[in-house]
Amino acid sequence: MKNIRKVIYALIVLNLVVDAAFLALAPDQVAVHFDASGEADRIGSKYEHLWFPALALAFGLGLPFIAKRSDAHDGDKLLKADVVLLALMTVFSLFVFADGLSSSGSPFAALDLNVGRGAALVAGIAFVICGNIMPKSDRNEAFGLRTPWSLSNDEVWRKSQRFGGYAMIASGALTVVAGLTLPMNLVMPAMVAILLAAAGASIVASYVYYRKHYDFAE
Repeated sequence: MKNIRKVIYALIVLNLVVDAAFLALAPDQVAVHFDASGEADRIGSKYEHLWFPALALAFGLGLPFIAKRSDAHDGDKLLKADVVLLALMTVFSLFVFADGLSSSGSPFAALDLNVGRGAALVAGIAFVICGNIMPKSDRNEAFGLRTPWSLSNDEVWRKSQRFGGYAMIASGALTVVAGLTLPMNLVMPAMVAILLAAAGASIVASYVYYRKHYDFAE
């Protein structure tokens, strides 16, 4: 677990280095907001991008704090999830920064990147990873498909996490496909619709497992 924490701290530092490099390379005014098609629609101060290191610090320090207060088994899973999350955040921040620089008249203006597709790819990979972790998690108060029904007992929890894990993997795969194939103005709506469908189906499944368990017990 100590080695995982070292990796987490290294990724936090890497995020900060990436952010510092962006601030050093970027002109004062860069693209800071993108429309549904992934095109820059607002120019602002490069310092508006400081929410990236803030997020890295929040997740990088917050999840280990939660893990320390969880049992060893779930704490280890949270730390591993934190490593993946920070790695994906680094990739996404590189994508956003490159896209911002390409829209700012900087030496990187020749780059042809789209932040919407980058977001879909990173989110899809994150969904798949979460889907793989969920069925392996024990009942807890921090991670997984946590509904009043799934938390009622271990059997309902196990079945709910298995269904939710499959739903997340499927939604992740569909999100990646959408990010690669759909017109840009449809990528973000598709990603939201896919995630809502997966979440809704998982919540309903959790309730069904709960009812079946207690109806059988009676």
